[in-house]
Amino acid sequence: MELSDNEMITAIRSRNEFLIGKIYSLYRSEFYSFIRKRLWKSEDVLLDIYQDAFMILCNKIFENKLNESTLKSSLKTYLFAVGINLVQNINRKKGSLNKENIDDLPDIMEEESGFDEENDRIIQIAVYSMGEPCHTILVKQYWEDKSGDEIAAEMNYKNKDAAKTQKYKCIKKLKNELKTRIVYRS
Repeated sequence: MELSDNEMITAIRSRNEFLIGKIYSLYRSEFYSFIRKRLWKSEDVLLDIYQDAFMILCNKIFENKLNESTLKSSLKTYLFAVGINLVQNINRKKGSLNKENIDDLPDIMEEESGFDEENDRIIQIAVYSMGEPCHTILVKQYWEDKSGDEIAAEMNYKNKDAAKTQKYKCIKKLKNELKTRIVYRS
């Protein structure tokens, strides 16, 4: 089945059960593999995570919060990002994530002496090459000027503090990536 993302959104919006079933099956195996390798080891919960992620995707389309004009990535990337967020929420509830003092992390986008257009380009490339959810969070925060509440709502975080915590983790990851790339001039 070769449908474009827009055709899939239309099929879901029109509640075409046959095509929704095909779309559901299209990404399931790859989703399992992706989540299993990176985030989750338990086989018994993978199906639930995929089903929940797919239902969130469909509900966003039914509510017209996700449509042809608002989709900023591929539908597959969006679905996988929802799945990653669900896994992170499960892990967070289990207490498996390390607590960090996120207030001690300075903002990566603060003006610094010697910061120039080349470094801005380097940062943009690094952000765009980051995986989800970091890419989306940083773009929404710094390029789209979205508030913490808006980011939390759009990315299905429990509240703005959860989105803020994830943003700081992404910034820390970005800083590590940029340590050797950024050029300082006086």
